[in-house]
Amino acid sequence: MLDVNIYGTAMTLFIIIYFEVSSRKLNELFNAEHHKFIKLAHRDSLTGLANRRYFINEIETAIANARINKGTFCVLYFDLNNFKKINDNLGHHSGDQVLLEFALRLRKLNRSSDLIARLGGDEFCIILPGLNDAEAIKQKIHHYSQMLDTPLLIDNTPYKISASIGYACYPEHGTDYETLLQVADQKMYQVKRGQNTDIRDTLRSKA
Repeated sequence: MLDVNIYGTAMTLFIIIYFEVSSRKLNELFNAEHHKFIKLAHRDSLTGLANRRYFINEIETAIANARINKGTFCVLYFDLNNFKKINDNLGHHSGDQVLLEFALRLRKLNRSSDLIARLGGDEFCIILPGLNDAEAIKQKIHHYSQMLDTPLLIDNTPYKISASIGYACYPEHGTDYETLLQVADQKMYQVKRGQNTDIRDTLRSKA
C-alpha cells in the first residue's frame, strides 16, 4: 500500500511518501540477506570454491550418509609444487592468478556431485562420492595431472606447474574426517618426496 500526502504553498512543495512494508516482506528481505551471508561464509574469498569450514561440514555429512547407506567416497588432496617460488619470484598477485586458474581447471573436470574446496594456501581437496576403486582413482588422478599439461598464463607469460596428489577412501582408509584427511595428506607428501611410486607413476603416465 502506498500513501502520498502533499503539503505546500506557492513557493514550496513537499511530498511525503509512506511505504507500508508487510512483515512478510521484511522476513523475505532478512532471509535473502541471511542466505547471502551464509553463502559468503562458506566460500573462499579468492577462488570462490568451498572453504575449509564448509568442506569439513560436507565431509562429515558424506561420512554420515555413507555409514547409513553403506556407501563409499574418495577424497583427493592437492598441493601445488614449488608454489612458494612463484610467490617469492613473481609476487603474490601472480600467485593468486595461479590459484585462480588452478581452481578453474578443477571445476571443468568435476562432476556436479563432487565438492571442490581450497583448504588454504595452495592446498585443495575434492570429495568424490561413490568412488572407491583403486583403478578408477588412479584414472582420476591421471586426468587431474593432465589438466596441468597446458602451461598457465601469468601476465601473458606461460608457466608450467604441477601438483602432488594424495587420496583416501571411506571406509578403507578411515571412518572419520580427521583420519581421511591425514591419510590423503600423507600420501600427497609421499608423492612430493618421490616415496609413493604408485601415485607418482600415475602422475607421470601419459597413457
